[in-house]
Parts: sequence; C-alpha cells; structure tokens
Amino acid sequence: YSAQMSFDPIISHTYYFYLRKNGSDALSMIAPGEWGRNFPFERCVATVRLLADHTWDVIYHEVSYEE
Repeated sequence: YSAQMSFDPIISHTYYFYLRKNGSDALSMIAPGEWGRNFPFERCVATVRLLADHTWDVIYHEVSYEE
C-alpha cells in the first residue's frame, strides 16, 4: 500500500483512492459524493476493493469531482 491511509483496509470493502492538491495520494472510506461542498482533494482517481489475496480490484475514474 503506497497511499496514505489512517485505517487498516478490510478484505472485500470498497475504498476510494484520491489525489491531493499537493500531488500526494490517499485512500479513504468516504465516497466522492459524500464529501459535500468541501471536497478536500484534487480528484478521485479510482474506486478500489481489497481482495482476499491482498491485491486490489481497481476501477479508474475519468472524471473530476471538483465543483
């Protein structure tokens, strides 16, 4: 895991991989639409799910969630 995260990911749970405005990245449990008006990231790069073999199922996003 190379992204910053403040939790231990759980197998089969969905998470969101974000790019910060400073160029670093972070993994979050909060979906892009759940942030409200204060979206703290540059964009959501992907929706990810941790698999049982500790690899990630990744669905990349082409859109920016900035308002």
